[in-house]
Amino acid sequence: GLYYNQKAIQNSLVKVFVKGRFEVIECNENRKLIIDVGHNVEAAVVISNQLSIEMPRHCVMILGMLDDKNVTKFTQIMSETVDHCICVGLQGDRALSADELSVKIDSEKMSKEIALNMLDAMTKAEYYLSQCNNEKETQHHQDIILVTGSFYTVEAYVSISA
Repeated sequence: GLYYNQKAIQNSLVKVFVKGRFEVIECNENRKLIIDVGHNVEAAVVISNQLSIEMPRHCVMILGMLDDKNVTKFTQIMSETVDHCICVGLQGDRALSADELSVKIDSEKMSKEIALNMLDAMTKAEYYLSQCNNEKETQHHQDIILVTGSFYTVEAYVSISA
């Protein structure tokens, strides 16, 4: 005796929003800041596909990951849509340092550098985008800064932005 309205359910599902999944934190005419807690290969595919839809002029990824994740495959997938990766170390037993993370990235499509912490990473992302040439620039597209790789990475961003 359970009745439901399929149309109402479909309309409601379209409005579902999961915090920390391709969540736009800041947006203006030139730039978006997006956070995503994705940390596995499947998440990299989804994030990369979503970035393709966004068609950014330039995309900088601030990445922090744990040691038990497939960093190499994650970043190979992300390098299809990301121009530059800034590695940031995380805290905890399974956390990779920025140096350890950088060593595991194997991509010729995406440049990389390390940051001392999340604040340094944000500063480096802004600087990188300010130095980019405008070859890919179009009137209606924005640059994107993506903070991703772990719940801990997003937590580190949230702690500096609060």
